[in-house]
Amino acid sequence: AMSIRLSVPTLFSDATGSDELGLGDVSLKWSWISHVDTKNAWLLSAEVYAPTGDEDFSTEKWTIAPGITYAHFIGKNIIVAPAV
Repeated sequence: AMSIRLSVPTLFSDATGSDELGLGDVSLKWSWISHVDTKNAWLLSAEVYAPTGDEDFSTEKWTIAPGITYAHFIGKNIIVAPAV
C-alpha cells in the first residue's frame, strides 16, 4: 500500500490590516506501508517542500522530511503509533 500526496496551500492573511492572498510552499509526500499484520505495522514516508510560495508565504528553502511510524494494535479500537 503506497500513496503520493501533492499539497498546494493557498493562504490568506489579515495580520497587517491589509488583505493578502497567496500560495505557500508546495510539498510532495510519499508514504508506504512496508509491513502490516494483526498486531503490528510499519510505515515509511518522505516529504519534500519546495520554495515555490509567494514572497510573504514562502520559507525560501528546500526541506526534506523523512519519517518512520510503528503501529501496535492493542485492541479492536486502540492503536499506539509513535512516529519519528
